[in-house]
Amino acid sequence: MSEQIDTVPRERAALYFIQLSVGGKVVPKELQQRLQDKGFVTALCEGGRRWLTERGDTIHRRGRE
Repeated sequence: MSEQIDTVPRERAALYFIQLSVGGKVVPKELQQRLQDKGFVTALCEGGRRWLTERGDTIHRRGRE
């Protein structure tokens, strides 16, 4: 994954809360869409959930640098 994509702290923090769970922190829809546009999360799946992509998981594991 050589392509560098800029992220802001709010986006990196939101990756922790994807997939959305009952009682969990709500990630605003516009932020979810931005993460999807950057390739960090999937489109909405059955049941209304999103999942991290490999790229999103890499950013998530790197932490909030």
